[in-house]
Amino acid sequence: MSKIYYHVVTDKPMKLNQVIVFDDNHHSGVYKRVYELKDKVDEIYQNPDAYKNIELDHHLKVALRELAMEEVRKEKYPNYPSRLSSLYVSNTLEEALNWYNLFQEWGRPTYSIVKVEVDGNVYVGDSWNCFDGTTDKKRNLELAENYWKYPTNQEGKEPIVEILADGNIKVVEIIKENNYVCKIATLEDIIKKYDYEIEKSINDKDNWIVWKDKAIKRFNDGLTTTYMGLLNDEIICECTATTDPSIVQNAEGLIDDKSIYLFAFRTNEEYQGQGFFSKLFKYMINDLISKGYEIATLGVEPQEEKNKIIYNKYGFTEHIKDAKEIYPDGTIVDVEYYARKLK
Repeated sequence: MSKIYYHVVTDKPMKLNQVIVFDDNHHSGVYKRVYELKDKVDEIYQNPDAYKNIELDHHLKVALRELAMEEVRKEKYPNYPSRLSSLYVSNTLEEALNWYNLFQEWGRPTYSIVKVEVDGNVYVGDSWNCFDGTTDKKRNLELAENYWKYPTNQEGKEPIVEILADGNIKVVEIIKENNYVCKIATLEDIIKKYDYEIEKSINDKDNWIVWKDKAIKRFNDGLTTTYMGLLNDEIICECTATTDPSIVQNAEGLIDDKSIYLFAFRTNEEYQGQGFFSKLFKYMINDLISKGYEIATLGVEPQEEKNKIIYNKYGFTEHIKDAKEIYPDGTIVDVEYYARKLK
């Protein structure tokens, strides 16, 4: 018998009457992200002492946890929905609104709240029973057993209810929509944004064509991550991050294992000063922190007083050095470099 729940849409937009299937052959985006790290998890378990004094990044901790969760579920609770093949839903609209606001506060892409009809299995758990995975497999399995065995935490805390649902799930109503979303750009997004810049450029068209080709190659080579803000599906602001010194002029002192370089801060003119980039910046910083970075650096030309004020507002107050950069057309410019701590 089907039942009605509410879902906060975060990965990609959902449409009215859309049907989503979650089962052994249909997985969520979490499944892909976790299994991409499966070999690394196996390596850690085979030689845990090698990782004893190494700080594991957020995504690796998640993979260690979720693989333990799945192993215990398959062995002892096979009728429960998999955390890797399910939709997270709420019993009430009020609960969904709380998650919606929390996700936005975290800077997570949040598209809408939808009402869904679930025809499948449901498990009601407590987020307090989630944990950060460690190099200790036995401990991870014990904590995973605790998650599935106890619907509420054993410490007496007010439960943070999370409901997993699988089977056939249909969107029956769109309750609330967010027209502005921050996300990590796809190749399609990058091409679309550079085509826009090339089309509107008057004096810098040749440079933009070169920058577009470089942006596509860097994306395909995995050298950059571009963050974008979309309003009603229109790209209105962006920023790019890299740790590859080969694509940053004067890279010494700007990039290392814990430092990442930011560039291409852009907001379409008609949307400047309305807080859109601030939300994108917060989303980007949260993502970089989750990946283990501690310092962000950037460069700005001395005459760009408006940009310097903005960067100062965002915490880039530590002056690193001054140097010169060369544009694709051969123009040489002075650049000042600044840094900020991410935490």
